[in-house]
Amino acid sequence: MDLRPTGHSLSTKSHSSQCIGSCPYCSCGCSFIVYSENNLVKDIYGHPADSVGMGSLCTKGLTYLQEIVNSEFRLRGYYLNKEPISRQELLRVLRENLIGKKIAFILTKQASAEDYLVASQIGEVFVDAPVVGFKTRTLDLKDWPRVKLIISIDAEPTLSDVMAMRFVVDAIEAGAKLICISARYESLCAKAHERELLNLGEMVRFLQRHLRLDGEIGKLLRAFRGGLVLFGAHLFLTPARAWFEYFLKKVREMGANYAIVGDIVRFEAREIGELFLNLEKFDAIVSIGNGFRYFSDEELELISKKFSLSFSAVPDFSINVSNVGVGLSLVPERGFSAFRGGLREGIYSNRCIASPSGCEEPWRLLSEVFEIKSLGELKLQDAKALNKEEPKGFLEAKRWIYYLGGLCEELGHWGYWTHGLEPTQRLILPKGESFTNPKLESIEKVHSANIAKGAVFISPEFDEYQPFFAGIRPGSFQGRPFYLVEALT
Repeated sequence: MDLRPTGHSLSTKSHSSQCIGSCPYCSCGCSFIVYSENNLVKDIYGHPADSVGMGSLCTKGLTYLQEIVNSEFRLRGYYLNKEPISRQELLRVLRENLIGKKIAFILTKQASAEDYLVASQIGEVFVDAPVVGFKTRTLDLKDWPRVKLIISIDAEPTLSDVMAMRFVVDAIEAGAKLICISARYESLCAKAHERELLNLGEMVRFLQRHLRLDGEIGKLLRAFRGGLVLFGAHLFLTPARAWFEYFLKKVREMGANYAIVGDIVRFEAREIGELFLNLEKFDAIVSIGNGFRYFSDEELELISKKFSLSFSAVPDFSINVSNVGVGLSLVPERGFSAFRGGLREGIYSNRCIASPSGCEEPWRLLSEVFEIKSLGELKLQDAKALNKEEPKGFLEAKRWIYYLGGLCEELGHWGYWTHGLEPTQRLILPKGESFTNPKLESIEKVHSANIAKGAVFISPEFDEYQPFFAGIRPGSFQGRPFYLVEALT
């Protein structure tokens, strides 16, 4: 990171020091300036010289980097069966229950690349995002404004890689044509010249017809050479995954570029659905972030017979169901390298303030327990070739349920700033359609003209322990295998 503090402070609040960092909560990696005093974050601003954020930070970034850091709900300390213990006792318990054991690690967005490297040395790593072995983009973010055609396939930067939206807008203002194909009408669709509202099954059939040399999209891609097709990352954790890998290949064959927007992993790891199928083989489960919210009641019953450890910034669902809970150091309090996201790599944030007493960097604590001396090297998987053959067949479904939330994300529901964006958990249906699921009877149903026919949306970002309007964790209603879009037959 080559940015320096500004000549004049951007903050009017009292502070004694300033520090440069980069936000790792999406793959835009916007740079910021932390203004602190007495080891407290007093203010935070986007760095005006940053070529991506250009002096801005989104609400999600501000919440994670400032509000949660200073939150009254912040978890500090070490807990064994919800009773406080000393750090010395914590080390004894961890050595007794982890060393020599078969361990599964669940790494959410709260985990750093450093955590990933240490976890990979100790056990098997699982993530709550699609894991892919191919390139997640063929055109850098800063080159998007030069393209003359953008086609979005269920991609919504505003809800994931927020500042990427400005590069799309720059392209549109420079004369680019935007086509939006999605299951819900979102911010990107509002700027589109053409729109198609389609559920997952309809979307695949639509792309089969039109993403070919003699199809309408194929003709456009060949007419606007070097165009850009955006794919939502969640599409690669659906029953149609093979189709979308095939569509990426077709895009490249037609001389266009692609970029995957949203949460995605290119490092060696396994998707969390594989953990559900193999729970019995592990002696211990370690979650960094709120990973246990994805587990069903039956899976939690099985885990209760094993050793479980959770690191979290707040007393969320995972902390409450684990044998051991540990306060988690947040980004301004640690050197943090990101390992998730598809638009940029190499996002690193400096440590700006010290961690509060009772908050730990997981990799440092685990290195102490296991006496690990070296992190190792972070390497992307070798890029594999995309699927050249058109997949055979596709699961037909009367309805598709989408487990997709908004900008808030689960940690954001512990913040006043972001929780207001999505204050209650709702089941969103197309107008004129009904939906019955005994597990979701307590969830408010809302009908909207902005949802594709045959699609249902519910946010998975709530759990039963949130301080404001607690909801239902996804593990209590999400099916198996673990998909972000699921077929209801």
